[in-house]
Amino acid sequence: MGFFPNGPTPAGPISGVTVTGTAAANEVIGASSATAATWQLGWLKQAATANAGFALTNGTPTILSFTTPNDGNNHRYTVQFILDVATLEVGGATGVTYTAPDGTVTTAQQILAGGQAAGTHLWGFNNFVVAPNTTFAVVQTSALTGGAATAFAEIWGS
Repeated sequence: MGFFPNGPTPAGPISGVTVTGTAAANEVIGASSATAATWQLGWLKQAATANAGFALTNGTPTILSFTTPNDGNNHRYTVQFILDVATLEVGGATGVTYTAPDGTVTTAQQILAGGQAAGTHLWGFNNFVVAPNTTFAVVQTSALTGGAATAFAEIWGS
């Protein structure tokens, strides 16, 4: 469903319900998840690294995370990820962790392997179905013991 800046307000996801006021303004992708209607039509940015990115470390920290709503519904997410490697990495693998709808906890599904060469490495547009009231996270899965790399990541979903 498209955005109609000068047209009628499109109907909400519940048949016969028309959205008006603040909720209608939040139907555009990119609206704040803090102000958007809980049934949001489009995907919203749920979490993102700072503009300066996240410098990989000699450890295994969480780069960013988001907890899904506790509404009894499964939720869909995608991750956009860029790794800017300044000098050859030793270690520094990255991944995602989440709980699937059947309760299976997926730990560290790989985004990028460690040991990346200098340059920009892209990963994204993989979709995940996640159980309600669970954490979806982008994590560093192996310590960066040599080199330097900065991750830029966003979690989008509904």
